[in-house]
Amino acid sequence: MSLLNRISSALFKSKASIRIVQRQLRSHVETLATEIGERNSTHYAALEQAYLYIFSSMQQTSFDISTIEYSHEHRTYQIAVAEKKGTDKPDEIIVVGAHYDTVEDCPGADDNASGIAGLLECMRIIDSYPNSRTIRFVAFPLEEPPFHNSPLMGSHVYARKCHSEQQKLLCMIAFEMLGYYTEKRGTQRYPTSVMEQKLTNRGNFIAIVGNVDSKNIVSSISQSFDEQQLLPVEPLVTYEYVPGSNLSDHAPFWEHGYKAVMVTDTAFYRNPYYHLPEDTPSTLNFNIFAKVIISMAKAIQDLDLIDASAI
Repeated sequence: MSLLNRISSALFKSKASIRIVQRQLRSHVETLATEIGERNSTHYAALEQAYLYIFSSMQQTSFDISTIEYSHEHRTYQIAVAEKKGTDKPDEIIVVGAHYDTVEDCPGADDNASGIAGLLECMRIIDSYPNSRTIRFVAFPLEEPPFHNSPLMGSHVYARKCHSEQQKLLCMIAFEMLGYYTEKRGTQRYPTSVMEQKLTNRGNFIAIVGNVDSKNIVSSISQSFDEQQLLPVEPLVTYEYVPGSNLSDHAPFWEHGYKAVMVTDTAFYRNPYYHLPEDTPSTLNFNIFAKVIISMAKAIQDLDLIDASAI
C-alpha cells in the first residue's frame, strides 16, 4: 500500500471526513430528487437538467469531461463521461457508472439519485489520487423502463461503443441504489431460499454483486470494505439468471464480454419505496451512505494497484 493510500485510509475514516461526505451526498440527492424531481423521457426537460447538473459537477474536478450523444424519436440523450488517464497503464480502464433517470411518478432519491451522488462524491474523493490505470466515471440515461434491457439503454450504448473500439476495460462497477439501510429484523429479502437461510434478514449492509467471471472483482471490493471496517458488506457471486442480479447498468457490460459488478443496497429486496412517489431523500441514511462511498473510493484505489491477472 502506498503512503498516500495509508494516509487516505486514516483520513477517510475520521468523523469529520464522514460528515463532509455526508453533506455532499445529501446535497446531490436533494438537487436531483427534490429540486429536479422525476426525470425520464416523459419529463425530458428534467432529464436534461439532471445531465447538466452532473456535467457541471464533474467539471469541478481535474478529470477530463466529455459527452456521448445519441438520438431517439427526435430527442437527444447524453452520457456524461469523466476520465483521468493512468500514469503507468493508461490503456487499462476502470469504469464506474450510474444511471440518472427515474421511473415515472417517482423522484428517485434512492433509485438512482443515490447512485449519481455516490459517483460524483467518489470522483471528488479520489481526484488527487495518482492513478496508475485510467479511471472513468460515467453517468447514463434511460436505464429504467421502457428502455431497460434495450439497445437504447445508456449503458448499452456505452458498453457497445467500448466493445466496438476494442477498449480494454478491466472492470465496470455500477452504483445502483446506495442509500437505504435499516437494523430492523425481517427487512431484508433475497432472490433465493438458499440466500434467505444463510444471510442476515436485516437491511444494514451493502452488497457487491457479480457473475462468476467477475468473482475476483467482487472479492477485491469486498476485501477493501472489510479493511475499512465502516459497515457490513455481503459479496454475492451468482449467475445472470438469478432474479435481480442483472437489473442495472453492469448487465450490458456482461453482454459485451466485460467483467462487471453492481454495488447496491439490494433495491426492492429491501427498500419498501422502490419505484414509488415515496422514494424521497428523507428515507435515506446518509451516515451509512457516506461510509459506503468512503469505502468505495478506497476499493477503487485498491483495484488500480492490483495485478491485472488478479482481476
